[in-house]
Amino acid sequence: MGQSMHLVRRLILLAIVSLQPLTAAAQSDFSSVVSVNSGSITGYDVEQRMALLTALGAPADQLRDDAIAQLIDDELKTQFGERLGILISDGEVAQGLMEFTSQRNIDSEDYLNRLADYGVHKETMDALLRAGLVWRQIVQGRFRSQALPTDKELDEALNLAAAAARESIRLAEIVLPFSERGQAETFAFAQDLAAKLNGGGDFGEAAKTYSRSSSASVGGTLDWMPKDRLPALISSQALQLSVGGVSGPIPFPQGIVLLKLIGEREESSDRRPDVTVTYGELALAGSLSDIVAETSELETCPDLKRLAAKAGLTDGIVGPVNLSDLDASSALRIARLDIGESDLAPTANGASLLFLCERTSATDAEMRDQMRGLLFSRRIAALGDGLLQELKRNAVIKFQ
Repeated sequence: MGQSMHLVRRLILLAIVSLQPLTAAAQSDFSSVVSVNSGSITGYDVEQRMALLTALGAPADQLRDDAIAQLIDDELKTQFGERLGILISDGEVAQGLMEFTSQRNIDSEDYLNRLADYGVHKETMDALLRAGLVWRQIVQGRFRSQALPTDKELDEALNLAAAAARESIRLAEIVLPFSERGQAETFAFAQDLAAKLNGGGDFGEAAKTYSRSSSASVGGTLDWMPKDRLPALISSQALQLSVGGVSGPIPFPQGIVLLKLIGEREESSDRRPDVTVTYGELALAGSLSDIVAETSELETCPDLKRLAAKAGLTDGIVGPVNLSDLDASSALRIARLDIGESDLAPTANGASLLFLCERTSATDAEMRDQMRGLLFSRRIAALGDGLLQELKRNAVIKFQ
């Protein structure tokens, strides 16, 4: 049923609700599917959220279950916000929509029109945004101070990222614009093409024939890209593929894209030359248990020097030295240590001790800000998830 019919139907039902009983079909649409404490989720709500998830490119399997789970979460967030007196104005919802669409480089009006093509009413998107804005206020109000990383934590994260290996992925694409065949026909064509390609069809030839992206001339092949740089919608599809597999149709504002996973690899990041470390390295003789006990109280480089003198060794202090000057194994080993921590590696006669005295970074402000935002987002999301699970445990949720 199209959008106009949904709107007409709702208006008629609202107008006559006090005059005569609803038909069985109408009751089905607007009757409760799930009750959440004092709130209710209707069949209409579920249908709308399913349509919205489809428009956003969610996989078709378990679509109804996913829609209901999201609606329960949103209802719990909204109810908790009401108890705290948090109210979101229409203006804030409109601003939230602009933020949502600008992150995806889509015009807000065009985005709403696209949702309407899927039968999604504006009020459905507004409800999703409103619940999200309520939850943002709740978790930031409760957990902001806990989620902000300290300067030391920020340095450690930047330095670990500088030394750690990254996983990269290589994809090929076929881009099918709606303008060429129309929306419905493009979806049908993409589904049929994906099935043929997963059945052994030549993806490169299909890309040269059908794709309308700049990569078509090279069979749709893209450059290697770190997995953590993939957009959320792309990563949710691509990372589920095995090498050689082709995704189902992935919608974007102007059309459909099919992706093929060509390969995966692990590669070392460039270790930043502005990360410097001072560390101590000692070759200690004796049983491992004795060495563990003897080194357990190490906290500073002077402690390390005293231990070296006691063992009749030079202190083994190295640095300050650029992290990029160390071999990959040592760089990664040091990157895993906090300042004042040590690492023991067993040897034939005892153990090799590595102790981190100091780490400094002249990382530029932009990178620090990016890492700070990443750490904050991860932490506050985890804290918010914990609060939501608590709300679920204490809620009365009944499926009709």
